[in-house]
Amino acid sequence: MGNEIVVRCHCGQMNIAMQLQGSLPHQGPVCHCDSCRHVTGALTLSSGPPLLDPPVDVLKQKLTQYATSPKITRYFCQECGSHVAYHVVAEDRWCICTGAIDKAKHGKLEAIEAITGHEYLADTKDGGLSWCFPNVPCYLEDDGQSPVEDLKAELKKSRDDEATAETPEKLRAECHCGRVKLSIDRPDNGDKWEGGICVCRSCRLSLGQAIVPWLSNVLFEKVSWPDGSTYSEGATKYAKRFNSSEGTWRDFCPECGASVSWHSDKEAGQMDIAAGILRAEEGALARRWINWRTTKIHFTEDAVDAAQVQLLQDNLHNLDAA
Repeated sequence: MGNEIVVRCHCGQMNIAMQLQGSLPHQGPVCHCDSCRHVTGALTLSSGPPLLDPPVDVLKQKLTQYATSPKITRYFCQECGSHVAYHVVAEDRWCICTGAIDKAKHGKLEAIEAITGHEYLADTKDGGLSWCFPNVPCYLEDDGQSPVEDLKAELKKSRDDEATAETPEKLRAECHCGRVKLSIDRPDNGDKWEGGICVCRSCRLSLGQAIVPWLSNVLFEKVSWPDGSTYSEGATKYAKRFNSSEGTWRDFCPECGASVSWHSDKEAGQMDIAAGILRAEEGALARRWINWRTTKIHFTEDAVDAAQVQLLQDNLHNLDAA
């Protein structure tokens, strides 16, 4: 018998027990491809555990379908934007997004995921968050294809090319389907914005991913839509808004489900932007635009997969040297 887990989105429209094919922690690679980043707003997508006897009718009834390719269809909540599951079409395999695993039906979850590798690192140009989960195989393409012995050396050429390229005046952000398109200016001091990682329950359930990176404290006035309107002026035209807690709001794309932003009444006039939708020419980490905080992960006490978060915390400093 597989493990029984409780799967839910943030708003609770999806909140049911499901059974996994195998035991936890699930062993599998982490995907860093463009599609997974741009459709979730996270920098990685864990290879979620497959379901035993998946409740297909329930998933299709309660969730919105979005196909990132003919191979994979994603399922997200239209009310809160949470990515809950995905369907690998050719294998008819249904998998749960690890961030949507809220708890075990019986007992306590100790660990959800055991990372066995990093795939599609070529898409990141800079390695993305793979530096924080070392000592596992790295692949430029699919798991098992184009293995890399020295990732830093492999990516050096593309980084050298970017180092000599002229930096654009604005940082571009765009979800997978293209409905949400943003242009981001630099801070007033001309330097960089800050970036941070959160593992709180609210972020986890909102994106369906356990690790949620943000471009932090960006002023509304520094972000514009294609029609020239500021973020606050055009947000509800292009994105959908969800009240995730009192005085706190999350915007997401209603077409593909990509997380776009987080903002609160307490910090009026500024927001966090989902790092996974950034389209920096230099790579997924957008280093020309972001100084990543490498000493702290926010709300570690909320983590369901404590072992994974501890590994991330122990290796977060690797981003400084990547």
